[in-house]
Amino acid sequence: MLSIISTYRRSHIAAKALFDATGLNVLCPADTRWSYLSYVYTRLLSVHEELNTISEEHGWKQVKADDVKEIGQVLEFATSLHSFNDRLQGSKYPTISLVYPGFCHFRRLFRVPFKPRPNMIVQEDIL
Repeated sequence: MLSIISTYRRSHIAAKALFDATGLNVLCPADTRWSYLSYVYTRLLSVHEELNTISEEHGWKQVKADDVKEIGQVLEFATSLHSFNDRLQGSKYPTISLVYPGFCHFRRLFRVPFKPRPNMIVQEDIL
């Protein structure tokens, strides 16, 4: 994906063709902002058909159907994480009580096994 994004960020021909077709440009991931990746992928999904048409004309790498599926899965996870993060950052919410239930939610959502240490007090069904 990054090589496709790079093509459309570095090439004036590619960027102009995409902008003319969609009114949008691709976004680059930021090294310091994990959450920005969801914006990058959302934009890529919104223009991928036009991007593929332009790429095919020029013989450049295209976004494949499997890539679209994987990006959708990343966005599903990122959306949940964004929501959780927004709640933790909100000044009107008591945040410490949201941490463990939030992690339990992600564990159930992605079926990640969790084995508490013997001395941990765990309440399973908070969410």
